[in-house]
Amino acid sequence: PPGSSAPPWPAGPGASGPGGTETTEPPVIEPIKTTNKPPLSTQIKGFFPGYGPGPGAPPAPDETPAEGLDEPSAEASDEAPAEALPDAPDHESHSDGLLTKLQRREENERRVATGRPTLEQEEIEARTGIELVRIPAGEFEMGSPASEESRLPDEGPQHKVKVSKPFWMAKYEVTSEQYGRFLAANPNHKKPASFLGASPKQPVTAVSWEDAKEYCRWAGLQLPTEAQWEYAARAGTSTRFWSGDSEADLTRVGWYDGNSNGALHPVGQMPANKFGLHDMHGNVAEWTADRRGPYSADRQVDPIGALEGDPVSRGGAWCDYGARETRSASRIRKHSPCRGSVGIRPVLPAPQPGD
Repeated sequence: PPGSSAPPWPAGPGASGPGGTETTEPPVIEPIKTTNKPPLSTQIKGFFPGYGPGPGAPPAPDETPAEGLDEPSAEASDEAPAEALPDAPDHESHSDGLLTKLQRREENERRVATGRPTLEQEEIEARTGIELVRIPAGEFEMGSPASEESRLPDEGPQHKVKVSKPFWMAKYEVTSEQYGRFLAANPNHKKPASFLGASPKQPVTAVSWEDAKEYCRWAGLQLPTEAQWEYAARAGTSTRFWSGDSEADLTRVGWYDGNSNGALHPVGQMPANKFGLHDMHGNVAEWTADRRGPYSADRQVDPIGALEGDPVSRGGAWCDYGARETRSASRIRKHSPCRGSVGIRPVLPAPQPGD
């Protein structure tokens, strides 16, 4: 009570009331014992030996719990942890210390002007293991001419498209090892059916459109538009495949049902196109960000797909896809929950001077 000299905790055994000769010591509160859970970086290292932040990354914070305290775990809380994806990489950190947004912009301008990787590219590559290739801005004929062999109606009318800004694109399809980093960071995310027993260097497959977008959010990347994908696949060509018009030309550069022997192959075994991209034809089909809609005959600048409809994958795959589906112009419509033989090749918009 106000004015009382009694301690604010209950008296222990043998203690007298107010005015007594004995005093009561505060009770010793034992720390709650919890189950130690290794930090995320340790989990990822255990999932893939040798995984690290890459050269030049800032030192990791000290993850050792304070003396006498265990690291908190889900069991120590009455509330279940929210199942949210980790944030994208913190772009305010750099190996030279903290850089302001202005300093980062100026540094990226210097790098873009000299063709060097941007800060964002270096950070994402170190985190995800994905190697990105710079695709220059340009203009091309999107779709196929009416005379093209195996052409389908939704590939026309052929029309001019301008890709107004350069962007970065994954040199290879996302591999099982790279997708495994995402799974290690998100242990509650369902593994693709094809993941068990997959070779680390094979492209991940059997991922849905939603899976692909969720992976890209975690990685700080995004799916390409149909226009970006076809522009990158053609790499300045106008033939059925970037390598030519004949099926023999396809056989030289892509795995499809005519040469794959019914098996998925490690990425990068086939030659790259003029932009430095491997396996743009075959191996696994690749999700785009767009939903399928009709083309316009008008010239387009950085077009995006329809607001409604099934998402589109591109490139064909090693199984159940012939030469028709692996052509640069071929649009493969898939229901969004569909997994099948579809994988991921993400992109990163390149910063522009003044951004």
